[in-house]
Amino acid sequence: MTAYLINHLRQPGVLHREVLEYLDRVQATLDPFGGKFIAQGGEPQVLEGAWAGSVIVLSFPDMTKVRAWYKSAAYQKILHLRTDHLVGDVILVDGVDPDHTPGKFAQKLWDLSATRVIESARAPVANINVGTNLDLPEPITRRPLRRHSPVRSLV
Repeated sequence: MTAYLINHLRQPGVLHREVLEYLDRVQATLDPFGGKFIAQGGEPQVLEGAWAGSVIVLSFPDMTKVRAWYKSAAYQKILHLRTDHLVGDVILVDGVDPDHTPGKFAQKLWDLSATRVIESARAPVANINVGTNLDLPEPITRRPLRRHSPVRSLV
């Protein structure tokens, strides 16, 4: 399953000579692991929330390859060229199977929780990292969404 590395550069635009050297050298470290840039340098269009900075997305054949690349001697040798000059966050995430749908994923979560009951109406549906662990810490039951009353001015 395809795996992705997402780099959120929180302070883009800081162009140091070593960052340019990193960019010149990084592809050679990616090639043996099948890594490819799929997003770099585009202006993010924020639709919800706030996003300061830019984003870089790389794809790899699988999670094993991306982890091996990141730990490789060739990449570790040049990593400081980026991290010494740019502030950012890097995460890894698995892609989904070709037949994945959000509905199938929701059904999997419902099936895992079928015998459990939430004790409080305010309890979250689940407090889990669903990408790596589908063992739910709390039971789930289907409940209708509660609509909140609009805030009324007291003035």
